Amino acid sequence: MNDFLSKLNKQQKEAVDYKLGSSLILAGAGSGKTLVLTSKIIWFLNNNIMQNHEFMAVTFTNKAAKEIITRITSQVMINPRHFWIGTFHGLCNRFLTTHFNEANLSRNFQIIDTLDQLSLVKKIIKDLNINSEQFQPRNILYFINNAKEQGLRPDDIEVNDNYSEVCNKVYKNYKLRCDESNLVDFGELILRTYETLKKNKILREHYIQRFKYLFVDEFQDTNLLQYKLLKTLSGSDTKLFAVGDDDQSIYSFRGARISNMQDVIKDYDIKNIIRLEQNYRSYNNILKAANLIISNNPSRIGKNLWSDAGDGDKIKIFRATDDFSESSFIAESINKLIKNGEKLRDIAILYRNNAQSRILEHVFFQNSIKYRVYGGVRFFERLEVKNVLAYLRLINDKTDNHSFERIINFPPRGIGNKTLLKIKQFSSENGLNYFESLEKIPSSGKLKNFINDFKNTIESIKNELATLNLEELINETIIRFKIDEYYNNQVDGLARGENLKELVNAGGYFENENSDETENTLLEFLNQAALESGESNNDFEAVQLMTVHSAKGLEFNSVFVSGLEEGLFPHENSISSEYDLEEERRLMYVAVTRAKHNLYLSFAEIRKIYGQTKYSIVSRFIDEIGEELVEYVNKKNSYNFINTSASIDLGNGISVGCTVLHKRFGEGIVIKIEGNKSDLRYQINFIDNGIKWLAADLAKLEKIN
Repeated sequence: MNDFLSKLNKQQKEAVDYKLGSSLILAGAGSGKTLVLTSKIIWFLNNNIMQNHEFMAVTFTNKAAKEIITRITSQVMINPRHFWIGTFHGLCNRFLTTHFNEANLSRNFQIIDTLDQLSLVKKIIKDLNINSEQFQPRNILYFINNAKEQGLRPDDIEVNDNYSEVCNKVYKNYKLRCDESNLVDFGELILRTYETLKKNKILREHYIQRFKYLFVDEFQDTNLLQYKLLKTLSGSDTKLFAVGDDDQSIYSFRGARISNMQDVIKDYDIKNIIRLEQNYRSYNNILKAANLIISNNPSRIGKNLWSDAGDGDKIKIFRATDDFSESSFIAESINKLIKNGEKLRDIAILYRNNAQSRILEHVFFQNSIKYRVYGGVRFFERLEVKNVLAYLRLINDKTDNHSFERIINFPPRGIGNKTLLKIKQFSSENGLNYFESLEKIPSSGKLKNFINDFKNTIESIKNELATLNLEELINETIIRFKIDEYYNNQVDGLARGENLKELVNAGGYFENENSDETENTLLEFLNQAALESGESNNDFEAVQLMTVHSAKGLEFNSVFVSGLEEGLFPHENSISSEYDLEEERRLMYVAVTRAKHNLYLSFAEIRKIYGQTKYSIVSRFIDEIGEELVEYVNKKNSYNFINTSASIDLGNGISVGCTVLHKRFGEGIVIKIEGNKSDLRYQINFIDNGIKWLAADLAKLEKIN
């Protein structure tokens, strides 16, 4: 056996050497699956089991494809020009470029991206006189792409209601225009390849004879159409080597079909399931926790990760009073890790949804901890957040022309570039700002109504500034301008809606922290938002903030998984469905297995949604970890706060249960006291303003009884 095989463990060697038939390689996190896949190809080539033109290897990223090619060419003296190694989209593009006539395409067909698709859908909606507010272009595009992922043309789709009828009408028109203009989108690349092979027996038999071996990486991420394509390329003698991990199937929202893992065993008569269970990434305590969590999924094929690196430290669990305390604990723990020699870039904070980054970003900013939002943008730079901030800036200062221009037609209200240009010209000619121009510019009909509604709503909210706290102001702005309604109708509306809710929370936190220190709370909040978004987001030496979905395939020395509460992680939309709950558990499995040395899990007793306090219970995923594997940073049954009827000696006699008066928030009851004399703070349930945390030395409370 070649020298390079000597570095493989027993199971890896078995997977590489097996050549009797198709096989499924269950490759656990950190088990060296890419090494095994490439080693198998090299082994087969070096031993003349297959020739360089007799195999096709499919990956899910161009990076992975390049890595495989580089590894192969380092071990085999062969020109990679004949290799069919790449993504599904890349390989299908190659096929269609070669067989454009058979696919009913012209030689110079053009590939269009998602933005091009959206632009075409918008044009079709306009041409067909379809209401774009009722039938959002992004939603119709999702309908089209989802249909293609299932291998469905417009005539294949069963129409049951008006919505699907309209969507399918657009799909039919979309296909017609793409065919006329020789345009091919990403989904079409695979669907057109599949259809061409299905209907052309000679071509199909050619490729079945050519590709005697099919290698597929990340098999758990394949969708229905991709699996159909693989079966179309397979004959009775085809050997398929599928490498994947059903425990890491987390992309059902992208069309990934976990049942493909079970189907491939039956469809390819796989008798050889090899489990790669030795992990080269993490300490055993982390792996044991992952095994215990995922064992609660009854439909998995099954494997058990282990490591010879030793047990390592126990998993640390922090039970916070609220999300601010949770973020503060994470910041404090990061500083300790840095003092002990950890690099910032080797630390990651994982969360279920993007909105959770906001409070973390705020606390990190306060503590001068460099951070980077991996695969995304910082909270205050997100599109929906910036749109609301622009409204707030205009409410604060009607002379802000930049903000006016940003939101005059957001959400869409029929004010196009032509009208905006008219406003600009009128302003310039009359020495007015854009907002002032609205009152005097000649207008009529529908346009006049739009302008009046916009102007009056801005004025109305501005007049209420004195009576609204910051939370209420932000919330009212979102509601009155129907920003939440607009995003509710978008494909990505859930994530954007969560960010809007978190923006409301941000206002509340800011006001609590600065209630006695500023005259213009709104202006100071806007300035703070600008400061937090203004620093570079590209620092290499920075803590990595990311969703768990973004973390797949990555690893870090130290990992924090935050927000482990029922309804948040697992997400509330998944709890009622066993299928969805299993995917949430797989997501947790992915989160845990990102950690090499240190794993921290945290949850909050209280979390605010749209300014409303939500009392939470700990995620079931924490309960699924054995007690012997964890240690609580604070006591399991304690929230680390002072909860006593005895007065804290600050000279005011205030204790839990006291009724107090605050000059801004009014009357309320002290429900918790946290900290010591130097950093004492009160949690108060105000009658008119809800629950708030106030620093004892700044709050200036008056005890009523």
